[in-house]
Amino acid sequence: MDISYIIALFAGIFVKIVDEIDDVNFLNLKEYKEYFYSICTLFSSLFLYNDIFIAVCCIFLVIPGYFLKELDTVYWKTMIPLPFITFLLTMNTLQYINIHDIVQQFFFIFSFIILCILEGIVFPEENSNTKIIMRICMIVYIILLNYSVYLLSSVEGYITYTHSSISFLHYISMFGIGYLIVSIISKTLFTQDESKKDE
Repeated sequence: MDISYIIALFAGIFVKIVDEIDDVNFLNLKEYKEYFYSICTLFSSLFLYNDIFIAVCCIFLVIPGYFLKELDTVYWKTMIPLPFITFLLTMNTLQYINIHDIVQQFFFIFSFIILCILEGIVFPEENSNTKIIMRICMIVYIILLNYSVYLLSSVEGYITYTHSSISFLHYISMFGIGYLIVSIISKTLFTQDESKKDE
């Protein structure tokens, strides 16, 4: 497996770990959160640096996220300049891609975003079993999407057939899988333990 996909996986893992530490003191790691902030910043920087189009997408997500108060902690607010910085540092790698590639890449990104928004609307309870099942289904969806794209990658006119789009999809998918795995672990193990303590 390409090292950049491993970086994307770990970026997703540590982004969610930091989020869970701040929200529910995941695995009682709050006293070590500065270490996890550093690791999260490292992998997030490498994740953005490896693909300029990820940085561009994050720029489009960060701006509305800030105004909608989704970036709700000091740490996430300090991360706002990161996609802008990585974009400036990697501008020299920007190559011409046709409109077909651009549409594919934005379609993949926004399909995941819409899926997350729908999940939040349909399953608003943060710790419900249905939400856990939904997140497992999201991992299966990501794997099946990647597999179908792989099968169709040599067939012009289907979902995608260019190397750049396939790499982009695999890269963003690995981030999503890492993020969702930590979320499932947190909700099935840690959150249930907390509920037992309250009884």
